[in-house]
Amino acid sequence: MKLFKILIPLTLLAFVFSCEQQKLTTNPSVKLTFSTDTVMFDTIFSSVGSLTRSFRVFNNQNKPLEISSIKLAGLKSSQYRLNIDGFPTNETNNVRLEANDSLYIFVEVTIDPKDVNAPFVVEDSVLFETNGNLQWVNLAAWGQDVHLINGEIIETQTWTKGKPYLIYNSMRIDSLHTLTVEAGVRAYFHQDSEFQVFGSLIVNGTVEEPVLFTSDRIDDDYRNVPGKWYGMIFLPGSSGNSIQNAAITNAVFGIQAGMLATPQNNPDIYLENVEISNHSLAGIWANASNITAYNTLVANCGYANFWAANGGSYKFMHCTFANYWSFSGRSTPAVMLTNFTEFDGDNYANDLNITFGNSIIFGTSDTEMQMRINPAYTFNYKFDHCLVKLDPKLDITTDAGFVNCFTDMEPSFIDIENGIFELDTASLVRNIGSKALVEANLARLGFDFYGNNRLTDGLPDLGAFEFTLEETEEEK
Repeated sequence: MKLFKILIPLTLLAFVFSCEQQKLTTNPSVKLTFSTDTVMFDTIFSSVGSLTRSFRVFNNQNKPLEISSIKLAGLKSSQYRLNIDGFPTNETNNVRLEANDSLYIFVEVTIDPKDVNAPFVVEDSVLFETNGNLQWVNLAAWGQDVHLINGEIIETQTWTKGKPYLIYNSMRIDSLHTLTVEAGVRAYFHQDSEFQVFGSLIVNGTVEEPVLFTSDRIDDDYRNVPGKWYGMIFLPGSSGNSIQNAAITNAVFGIQAGMLATPQNNPDIYLENVEISNHSLAGIWANASNITAYNTLVANCGYANFWAANGGSYKFMHCTFANYWSFSGRSTPAVMLTNFTEFDGDNYANDLNITFGNSIIFGTSDTEMQMRINPAYTFNYKFDHCLVKLDPKLDITTDAGFVNCFTDMEPSFIDIENGIFELDTASLVRNIGSKALVEANLARLGFDFYGNNRLTDGLPDLGAFEFTLEETEEEK
């Protein structure tokens, strides 16, 4: 009986303590804490919804509290949207937050167009009222008006710099029509979108104002992620294509030229001072096409930087093919040359004629160039004053296709990790190029990717970039 009398007060005490613990605190000095004081969004294209950002709201007290209200300061006029602990709403009241607990708030934004070229800031805040205290978390996003192209077939026209171009659901340049892209234009492609060229593409970038073709995922987490759009596809019948001073990045294919079944009608493309980098499959995939490239960088691709898949005619002068792909394993070389393809049970073969001059083919694999030859078709190749990373046991001195070439020399790029493939001070490929190749086409080859004179110090360097004293100062 005495034990029973003792247990009753202890049970009652525990019950009272538990009730006290569950009682809401009304202390006016109690405040919430937040995982951040500002939710920042990278540049958001107008009329297109953003990615979702989030932050957490904490009750660090030993008692529960009630948040009288949570709301967007702008309410109906706000361009932001909230999801509060799983419920889509921009305003809610009397939210109970247990002791030492937290809740998530998710934020999205859709920017209204302002018809201006320059980016602009869109701000708001999430307001919290608790026991008479007013607190807030700031919201900030940079908006950018765009020319939106949504699955369109376009005819002859010119794109000019100012507002960027945003492509949703792919686009096509119609047959017998020409798209001219002026210096400084930026074109962003949504997930899986294709840039299809049935007619002609003329890109007139300059060293000072290059043209950009890339993914619309420009937030920091995805700025350098490959495979975010499909790439540029030049279809049979396309002709007169010219791309000068431009960058093509972060796609599946940088350039896909031609189709297997129509070699007699496949496209021609001229490239000058072009960067083609960070593609999940190939930088340039070409089928029986005609491509000429000067001062061009093709870098970091998951399969091959350049793949002549089924013959064609190609000329690469002062180009750099550098493959330091790091997103996954890579079993193929940077450059693959074939004059035949087997696909889906069918065999295709075409003549191949290809020349590399004063160029670099290098990367992390033991061998960065491979040839596969069907002897029934022409396979002409020439490497003139090039660095081609090959098996050091391979003797190329007796191969007439290699003229003054090197196979095991380190090019010494400035910053491989950050994709900077200019030559550093210690590079052994400086001043070993053919001056005759440059002088044979001074208009195209007398200056490098950035407009530096190749012959100032006598002999040209290999690759797209000529070493300069300014680079030496930057390295310091």
